[in-house]
Amino acid sequence: MSDQEFNPDWISPPWNTISDAIEEKGVPEEVYINMLGLTRTGLENLKRGDMPITSLFASKLSEAIGSTKEFWLNREIKYRYDRNRIDAETIAQLTAKRDKLQAQVEGLKNERGIYRGSLAQHAPIACATADKFIDDLPTTNTEQESD
Repeated sequence: MSDQEFNPDWISPPWNTISDAIEEKGVPEEVYINMLGLTRTGLENLKRGDMPITSLFASKLSEAIGSTKEFWLNREIKYRYDRNRIDAETIAQLTAKRDKLQAQVEGLKNERGIYRGSLAQHAPIACATADKFIDDLPTTNTEQESD
């Protein structure tokens, strides 16, 4: 058996445990929602994991659904820890991808500069002609009207 800690790449909000406990009791969800004093918005926030389980709410859960206040508080702590861990991992992955893309862009810019320099060295007339052509292109209608 490994000593490594189990760190899944998913999280389960406390609502999942609450919902399972309610289902096991066979009592309609609405009864517990009323017992817990939840509004519709509060319920939706709890389901998404956006409403933290406070000490007071943990006491209400313990009385209405069962288990201990400490169980519900520990469930909340574990959820917040995992949520922050996954957010940090996601940020690290996105940062690494951004850095890799920035390096690729810089590489392309350098290659373009090398090719541009080589072209200017070997075909200066073509470069000058291309530069003049680009300079002569109209940029917007308002610039043409102001002339």
